[in-house]
Parts: sequence; C-alpha cells; structure tokens
Amino acid sequence: MRNHTAHPERCRGVRALPLLVVAAMLAGCSVVQHVMLRPDYDRVDRTKTVRLVAFTSPIPEGGPRVAQMMSEIALRYTNDHRDFIVKAARSGPAAPADLCAPGLDGVLRLVPSLHREQGDVNARVRASITRCRDGVLVWSADARGTFASDDPHLKDTVDHYVASFGPTVRPYVAPVFMLLKATLGDLPKPKLPNDAAVMEKIELNE
Repeated sequence: MRNHTAHPERCRGVRALPLLVVAAMLAGCSVVQHVMLRPDYDRVDRTKTVRLVAFTSPIPEGGPRVAQMMSEIALRYTNDHRDFIVKAARSGPAAPADLCAPGLDGVLRLVPSLHREQGDVNARVRASITRCRDGVLVWSADARGTFASDDPHLKDTVDHYVASFGPTVRPYVAPVFMLLKATLGDLPKPKLPNDAAVMEKIELNE
C-alpha cells in the first residue's frame, strides 16, 4: 500500500517524533488511503485488461455534469499517464447494461462523494478496474481529502472544464482534479500487447 501527501507542509519534521506519532501524522496527511492490485496482475491482466471505459456513479453533489466531468478527467489522466486505452467517458445513476461494449476489456469505475463547505470541497472516491469478461476486480483505491475550489495553479484546467460543462461545475473542478490525480497515480502499469494497440493509442492521443 502506498500513500500520497495531501498537505506536505503539515508533515514536515515528523521524523524527529516517536514512531507511533509519525505514523498517525502521516496517515492524517494521506490522500490515498488504500490500494489493492491482484497479485497475478502481471500474468493475467497487464496485456489483456487494457481497453477501458471510465464510468462515474452515483451522481455526486453538483449533479450529472459533475459526474460526467469526473469521468472525462479520469479518461484524460489515464490516457496521458498510462498505457491504457480509455475509449469513452460515461456517467449515470447506475451502470447501464451496455457499459462493457464490444472491444472493451474493463471498466474504470469511480464512486464519488463530494460536499462543498465554504471555499473547500470534501471529496472522496473509490476507484476500481473490473474485467468485462468476468467482472473480477483487478485494482482498487480509496482516497479522500479536502481541497480548495479556488486553486491558482489550476486556473487553465478549471476554465477548460467550465467551458465544456458549464459554470455549475466550477467549485468542483480543482478538488476533483486533485483527488483523481492522487488516486489514479496509483493505477497499475499495463503493456500494450501488439503494434495495432500501439497505433490505437497513438491515434487516441492525437
């Protein structure tokens, strides 16, 4: 299990403290709380569970546009940082029967909880990858944190998603982006199985 630091400035100097205190402080600073990867991933899924659909459900605070925005952020981040081929971003109150369409290997599922509190958003997500062929859970991560809606470092990102989804998503863009960046940073590292998949990946990112 690997942890990420939500607020590094709050964790400085902890090495000088007793071990149990250090452990408690580091747990309090973590965004990603738990990560699971099947022990047979390299043998079974690394080259076979590659083509995914990103799906967010249930609809969180902020409504359907925020849910769809979460799937779009997950799609873009995963395609940019891993050799997955995330072919679509979807959302809804429940998983549709056609979610595992032909040509897909798995579902990147996001189960969110968002709550605005003054200028911040308390955000949680359970992310997972399940196989389409048998529904087996391949990878999962649980993450939570409180993030500012107004983040000057993410102004362009906020503007992009507001232009795509409308002004109602604005308070959620930066918190969702930071939460998913930490969570999806713990995705496994697949390998594209052949030249055709490599070309598919290149065309996807053009």
